[in-house]
Parts: sequence; C-alpha cells; structure tokens
Amino acid sequence: MNRSNGLFEVIRLVTQADAPRFVDYYQRNAHHLKTWEPQREANYHNLKSWQQRLEAWCSGQEQGLEAHFIWLEQDNMLGLANLSGVIHGPFKACYLGYSVDGQSQGKGIGKQLVEYSCTHAFEVLKLNRVMANYMPRNTRSERLLASVGFKREGTALKYLKIDGRWQDHILSALLNPNSD
Repeated sequence: MNRSNGLFEVIRLVTQADAPRFVDYYQRNAHHLKTWEPQREANYHNLKSWQQRLEAWCSGQEQGLEAHFIWLEQDNMLGLANLSGVIHGPFKACYLGYSVDGQSQGKGIGKQLVEYSCTHAFEVLKLNRVMANYMPRNTRSERLLASVGFKREGTALKYLKIDGRWQDHILSALLNPNSD
C-alpha cells in the first residue's frame, strides 16, 4: 500500500471479482494499448471472457504458476503486471508483462508495479530470473526496466505478433540478488 497526493492507492493480486475493472480498463485504453498488444477477437475484453480468464489466473496463482497484480487508485484500475510462464526446477524463471493506463503514464505506477512484481517473484515464488521483453521503439519500457535493474540480453527477431505484425523485441532480465 502507498499514499500519494492524498489518494489511497494499492497494488494487489487480482481476484475473480476484478472482471468489471478489467473490462473498464481495456475499454478506456483500447487506442492506447493497440500498438503494444496482439490483435484480439471482438469479445476478448467482455465481462464473461474476463470472468473466465480471472478464474484461470486465480487458480494459477494458488498453484504458484503465475501472479497477476493490479494498481488501484480509489477503486479505479490504473495498471497491471503479470508474472507468467513460471518455471520452477533448475530454471526458476518467469516472464513479466505490464501496462499502465494511458492517462496515468509518467506517474511512477509502472515502476512500482514492476518492482512489486519482481519482489514477489523473488521472495514468494523463489525465482532466480524475471524476463521482460519490449519492442525497440518502446523507449518508455526500456527506461523503466533499466531503472529497476533489468539488463539487456539480446534481440529476438519477429518475436511476437503485435498489432497484426511480427515485431522484433529486446530481451532483458533481472536476476535475484539473493539467489545462491
């Protein structure tokens, strides 16, 4: 929990009851996120789809296979971060994804979500590595990840199909400073 400008803010794991918040978030940010996300079917962000998705996410969280966080300010969702593809065993790693409401960028929300998620990955999930990948033109993500300590590890050509086109991505990772 944090306090800023007198407004109550919280970062927490998602619950199944958050489905309406996700619908609202993606409706408000459809234009803003279009450039950074895969093309989706028309019903991808409807209430029923989010209810089903959150049910699966919560089950994965209970099993330690993923973690999904939201940033709430006065009950309004302004950002999210996901730890997905969690692999235990000798690899002990996951992928990090995140987004921030278009009207709320530049306020530190993304950085706090990333830091909180990485702390969870290292202290709760006991992982060694968090990987985050971004498109070369996404300088905002490049700066955010570098400010948290992510190191560039390489480039993957045609890595993900984003906004209908295969996009190259910069590969980066943050290592657990307390791993043995």
